[in-house]
Amino acid sequence: METVIKHIVNHPRLAVVCPVPLKRNILKRLREEGVLVDIRWFTRESLTEALTVEQGDLALLHAVHHLKTTPAIAAAHLHHVQDVSLEALYDDPVLARVQGLKAHLLTTGHLTASPTWAARQYPQDVFVVGYHHTDPQLEKCLQKLPSQCTVTYASPPPHAASPITLYEAVTEEDEVMAIAEAIAKRLAHGTPTEHIKIHCTQNSYLKWFDIVFDRFNLKINAEVATPFKTLELYRAFKQLKLDLDASVDTVLETIEVALKPRFAHATDLSRSHYNHLIKLLNPYVMYQGPYRDVADVIDYQLVHKPAERVVWQEGLAVGDFSEDRLEQEDCLFVPGFNMGDMPKARREKGLLDAAQKAMIGAPTEKARYRLDKTLLSNMLQTPERVFVSYRQFDENEPKYLAPLLKTLARPYVMAQQDTVSVRHSFRQDRLTFAKLWHTYQQFGVTDPRLEQLYHHERITIPTRYENQFKMPDSAVLKRYLQTTNHISTTRLMDYFECPFKFFYKHVIKLKETKERPLGLYLGQFFHDVLKDYQSLADADKRPYVLEAKLKDFMQTISPPLSASMRTYLSISLTQLDALIAMLFEIDDRSAFEARYFEEDYAADIAGAHPFELSGKIDKVMQHTREAQRIYLVDYKTGFADFSFDYIHRGLHAQLFLYLLLLRKHRSSSEVVGWYYQTIYAGKVLKAQADRTYDELLRETWNLKGYTLGNRALIDDIDHEFEERKTIKGLATNKDGDFKKQAKLFDPQALDAALNDFENLVAAALTDMARGRFPVRPVYLKEDILNPVSCKFCAFNDLCFKQFKDYEQVRPKPLFGGDEDDA
Repeated sequence: METVIKHIVNHPRLAVVCPVPLKRNILKRLREEGVLVDIRWFTRESLTEALTVEQGDLALLHAVHHLKTTPAIAAAHLHHVQDVSLEALYDDPVLARVQGLKAHLLTTGHLTASPTWAARQYPQDVFVVGYHHTDPQLEKCLQKLPSQCTVTYASPPPHAASPITLYEAVTEEDEVMAIAEAIAKRLAHGTPTEHIKIHCTQNSYLKWFDIVFDRFNLKINAEVATPFKTLELYRAFKQLKLDLDASVDTVLETIEVALKPRFAHATDLSRSHYNHLIKLLNPYVMYQGPYRDVADVIDYQLVHKPAERVVWQEGLAVGDFSEDRLEQEDCLFVPGFNMGDMPKARREKGLLDAAQKAMIGAPTEKARYRLDKTLLSNMLQTPERVFVSYRQFDENEPKYLAPLLKTLARPYVMAQQDTVSVRHSFRQDRLTFAKLWHTYQQFGVTDPRLEQLYHHERITIPTRYENQFKMPDSAVLKRYLQTTNHISTTRLMDYFECPFKFFYKHVIKLKETKERPLGLYLGQFFHDVLKDYQSLADADKRPYVLEAKLKDFMQTISPPLSASMRTYLSISLTQLDALIAMLFEIDDRSAFEARYFEEDYAADIAGAHPFELSGKIDKVMQHTREAQRIYLVDYKTGFADFSFDYIHRGLHAQLFLYLLLLRKHRSSSEVVGWYYQTIYAGKVLKAQADRTYDELLRETWNLKGYTLGNRALIDDIDHEFEERKTIKGLATNKDGDFKKQAKLFDPQALDAALNDFENLVAAALTDMARGRFPVRPVYLKEDILNPVSCKFCAFNDLCFKQFKDYEQVRPKPLFGGDEDDA
């Protein structure tokens, strides 16, 4: 860019041909420099238009273009039009346009009444920026220019069959080489090296500038941009002898101690520069697993092991390590691309036309991101398979191939005894190697789950667009099917949320590294107590019994709970005592009694061989006089969705799964209600002036679900349900009738909904048996990204999802038209 700016400033009679986005960038830089020059700007298309108009004049076209924005420049261009021959040169529309332009400029004072018109002339120089020198359309236009016009390209020709990508003027290497040529000319004319300053704003340019500085023996001025301080650090860093087994902090400390005395002139040298350096090296240390810069690896391989094959990427070779040299040294050349600075919105939405796709060297959107695992594996010719994945799931940002492929060089040549596994991890551009070997150093496994995933199981992870991932290893699936003859309701809900999470959690059984949240321990303890709460009728003895139960429970936990968790569990005993007291009060007012606690159910689902569906229902209440009538309760701790608006997709479906099991197991029973009950208030309750804390607490424990639309039966559940608000969503009007939005259900509608749900369950179980585990997390609502599947997933850092993999699920009222007031 700097070369382009200097060239424009030094050539006032210059016509510049460049893409529109680049034109804006250059104009912005010219404004920053306070430069206003008479420049003729053309895109390739406008140049074609100018040269194909009979007797057309470049200056006229540009004068019209500048009329609204810069009248003074428009007037200057109009001076180049022959006033006496307008009628002969142009047809009526163009003549009228010129005369109108002239009249406007005369009115505004930008053009004198009697200008001295110069002879019509073409520009002396044409400067081509951002287009390949073999562009046939552009070349055809330029050939029409007079022979005295000099055509200059902003960059030397790129690699063969590799057009300059995207919207940038030149690639990094070409731009730096152009600057190097300018430096060489300055030096040839006697300019002292200390007078040469280069402004750089991107760390990605540093390696190229390192070559330039070495070539011309230039020194880095302390006043130049921050990246050049990083460059000097980088050059000094390569001379250091670092402990490869050291931690990140130790490496940084070593760098600081060794390098800071060399940069006493840099007053603003800070730790951020070292962080820049670590990032630049891609990085040096990751999870105690350091590796050298890829350029050093190539150097090492070409010098010391010329017979070894090395994976390299187009556009990354530095110095003498060109594509030709790599091929001569029997190195493997893997073509690739760089996304560059394509506008983010177009990149996210995939709005690329055919020309833009061609510019990035890929025929389709899919092919641009995809790396064929089989092809790469065959090319590498490793003893074991090479697992490569570059999915990125940090919002919409795609992950480039360059950081992946350029780091394949070293792990490949060092992985002489075992599998190479490379992948991008969560929210960081880092690579994790499952097991790498070196002559002097063994690269440790960064995560025990990775060794389990990549090494022992030999599982091939799906590539970016294999969105219907089917497990390729039939032995793993067969072993899972042999040891699993039923699928619990909890596991099935995992599959509905994301099949790939189910694959990790239940098929491969990866270990969860995250500490279990407090809510899980609370839920487990509360469930253990509530299944026998009827034995705690004595209110005076209950606190002591609960304390003893908690002590026994904590002794069964391994590893032992932290002090903070033990404290929270002890405090929760007060709430648990109050909850049990409320349950006894409801039982006293109800015609139903607690009959079954945590009873196991199992049932065959049609078409779901070889699996059975199984589940454990927390509590079933049975009518004391009409035993066929029951309602069921599922205890919840923490957040739970009570709307039932996503049953059609299998989400928040615990109660519906229980209803399906009861219909299979207790076909003679009549379900009159099904509810969630929050048994622990994990949030701070907002104080209210007219209500006690106990009243607020009891409101969080009310039943949330659907009830049979029978007032007498609801009275049997609790004849004080209106006053006590035992069941949420049963609001009545002044006449005592239920309001329209009350959560009531019709038995026939429920039966139809269960039939549809059973088909959904059967399809999911069948997909499991066939090994189908696509990366398909769901999110809810239309405008707000609510990643249900990923919010509490223990495998976020091992997942490969991207934004397009999310499946949006819209709410669908269970019985049609009822509103969610839960």
